[in-house]
Amino acid sequence: MEAGRHEGPEGWYWNVTIGVAEFLRQDPLETELRQRIGSALRGLDGVAYVAEEDREVWYVTGTPSGEALVHAAAQVVDDLADRARSHIASLERGASE
Repeated sequence: MEAGRHEGPEGWYWNVTIGVAEFLRQDPLETELRQRIGSALRGLDGVAYVAEEDREVWYVTGTPSGEALVHAAAQVVDDLADRARSHIASLERGASE
């Protein structure tokens, strides 16, 4: 998980990358992760706008710190970690059959 700050035509923005999101492609876990990440990022001081840019990347504008963004996202991932591990293990079992 990481947050990178970039300058675009409309000013500075953050990309928050959450690698596990690439592998969570089944509901209800996928939807729960996406909703909770969006809410966690929007809830930070200084955040003006949040959108999903890609399966595992969230676009954030405003003035939050990268540390705050990563911490907020990590709390969500930690909360869902057991379910995510089970889901990924089931994918691995299915691939080996």
